[in-house]
Amino acid sequence: MTGPRRSAGGLWAAAAAGANMFRWVAVLLIVLFCGSGITSIDPQEVGLLLRGGRLTGTSAADGVLQPGLVFALPYPIDEIRRVPIRQEGQIVIEDLWRPLTDPGADDRIDPLSEGYCLTGDQHLLQAKLVVKFRISDPVVARLRIADAERILRDMAIASLTQTVAAWGIDDAWRRHRTSAAGDVVSLERDVESALNERLNRMDLGVSISAIEFQEIHPPRHVRAEFADVQNALAESQQSREQAEGEAAALRLAGEAEHQRLRQQAVADREQSLAQAAAEVTVVKDLLEEYRRNPGFVRQRLRLDALTDLHARNVRQKVIPPGQSWRLIISDQEGAR
Repeated sequence: MTGPRRSAGGLWAAAAAGANMFRWVAVLLIVLFCGSGITSIDPQEVGLLLRGGRLTGTSAADGVLQPGLVFALPYPIDEIRRVPIRQEGQIVIEDLWRPLTDPGADDRIDPLSEGYCLTGDQHLLQAKLVVKFRISDPVVARLRIADAERILRDMAIASLTQTVAAWGIDDAWRRHRTSAAGDVVSLERDVESALNERLNRMDLGVSISAIEFQEIHPPRHVRAEFADVQNALAESQQSREQAEGEAAALRLAGEAEHQRLRQQAVADREQSLAQAAAEVTVVKDLLEEYRRNPGFVRQRLRLDALTDLHARNVRQKVIPPGQSWRLIISDQEGAR
């Protein structure tokens, strides 16, 4: 009798110990379940607290959880969705592009399998575009709009094709052009403006940070011919700029020569005026003296003339007084 009683007592003790352990495990599971709603929001994120699938709070802002420790009810009662609002996301758009070195590409474009852009002058371009964005409204971007990134992608493709359709092939390939006002406008800026206009009409809760072209080129089967045309245009532009530079240099030289001649003419005029004024003064003095003693003045003038001729080694011939005479001045021997 003692053996069976001991065996039954051991079974009851083991059952009691198992029940006790089960209670502790159950308590631990309940604690873990209740504490599973405690989470942490990273500094670059915000959280959306959903209770029963709906955003909590009386307004959209009340349901947005800021970075830090968050206490919520366990899932599936509460759900916390993290939204990286301080991180920049990007969408790479390759729908309108195909690599130039694609081994499976034919010498033609199949619009059913390969995308492209059509320029305003009816040429084809293929572009690989990167759209960088940030989430500005996490409630709209994650709850009110289903797949906001996909919609943003479609908007970017539409904006790109619309913008390129208003550009010429040369400007689009260079990705910049000069506006009517003389400003240089980039293709990226025009695409971004068109995309922002679409976002203003349909709020996705995102804002555009930048638009970048990773690659833009003509179709592969006309790339060589297109490069030749562009090289010819570049050489033409270089020759034009060189000619304009030479013309500008000639204009500057002409203006400098004009200014020099003008200054020389002014200086010659001033010198002539000064010389004429001096001669006028001399003539006036001589006239006053001639009026007082005309014979003496004539004799002095004659002597001055002969002295000047003698100093210049000019051959002279003296005519006796009382005869009509004339004076021939020449630097050549035998002149009459």
